[in-house]
Amino acid sequence: MMNYLRKILNKSIKIPDKMFCFIFKYFTKKSTFNVCIYPMIETREDLSDIINRVAWWLPYKANLRVTIPVSKELLGITIKDLQNPPSQRSYFYKRLEHIEVKNNYGGVFQDRILLTDEKRIYDLHLLLRASRVAVIDRINASKAGGVAWENTYRKSYSSEELSYFDELSKYNFTEMCSEYRDYNKAYCFATGPSFKKYQEFKFDNQSIKIVCNSAIIDDDFLKHIKGPNIVAFMDRIGFFSTSEFAAFFRDKLTEVNKKYSPYIITKIERLPLLLAHYPELESRVIGIKVKNKFPLSIPTPDSLKTKEGSNVLTSLMIPVASALAKTVLIFGADGIDLSKYSSLNKPWDHGINLRKKSLEQTIVDVHPKNLEKLNYIQVYKNHYMFLNELLLYGESQGTKYRSITPSHIRALQERYDVTL
Repeated sequence: MMNYLRKILNKSIKIPDKMFCFIFKYFTKKSTFNVCIYPMIETREDLSDIINRVAWWLPYKANLRVTIPVSKELLGITIKDLQNPPSQRSYFYKRLEHIEVKNNYGGVFQDRILLTDEKRIYDLHLLLRASRVAVIDRINASKAGGVAWENTYRKSYSSEELSYFDELSKYNFTEMCSEYRDYNKAYCFATGPSFKKYQEFKFDNQSIKIVCNSAIIDDDFLKHIKGPNIVAFMDRIGFFSTSEFAAFFRDKLTEVNKKYSPYIITKIERLPLLLAHYPELESRVIGIKVKNKFPLSIPTPDSLKTKEGSNVLTSLMIPVASALAKTVLIFGADGIDLSKYSSLNKPWDHGINLRKKSLEQTIVDVHPKNLEKLNYIQVYKNHYMFLNELLLYGESQGTKYRSITPSHIRALQERYDVTL
């Protein structure tokens, strides 16, 4: 009963708190974006963890200030005194003067409060600032952490600053269309079990090769296809976090960029963080607005948006391929035979040679609650249905789709043609 009353109170305070924030910012002409961690950090291990996450998720920005409140025992500890958090890439070397460690909660107007312990959500300090609280509790908050970090960093940007990423994406997309205007065929390389058969295929050199996710880790594959033209990825926890796996992926991304110079396509909201850490990618990145509420569409320079599917294949790869080529060949989208399962608690199988597969465990270590086991039967069903709708829509716009590897997905079975 008490928790129910607290929830009602929390919701009722959010509206007046938003009004207060608007009025305060309007009259003070406030330009600094203040972030505070809550509650107080009590141990060296937790301090090391939160500083490292802040250094990655909230990189230095002139108007950004981050307060990390600590117990008196931790005051005076320097970065040199801290050990690197387990399973995470260290970002202690980054520019950190916007981060202040102190024995209080900042003493200033707090634009965003990042809550590390979801059980403290009804503390009075937070209830009075309900509209500004975001949960980053990696233990108790399912799928909340990455979203809260990403949204917090984006909120430190003005609308004018954010419009830069839209204009950059539009410009790079236009350049990409011009660069590949004479190509009539595009390959979409998914990463199902049949992916490992790529050496049995000879891929047309005069074609657009779109790869995704961890496929860029397989150097032999990239060499076989003579490099990708486009790399697509969007998973926040898998590729944009502090885990060693995510960092290793980004290491490979920069290597691939230097060697092959592909266009790099992801969700538009990922660009501020990506370019803050990797400004050298600026001339090749394209951010696309991906929302479930959008109608089916093929992106254009004037409308860089797609309807969100279950994964990167349907959300980014096929729509972008359809914008560039009249024939789209899908490779490695195996699916599974759903008739053999009553329940399923694991996501897609992969055929990628990761070589450092042990790094995958670091994703679980760094984000344990984000990777809870689900029944994936419905996930697969939704994917199959959406893929069919997407292909039918693309065909109505004049694009031809073929699967060149066997698949359990009916929409691809009907379009299977190994001769292409």
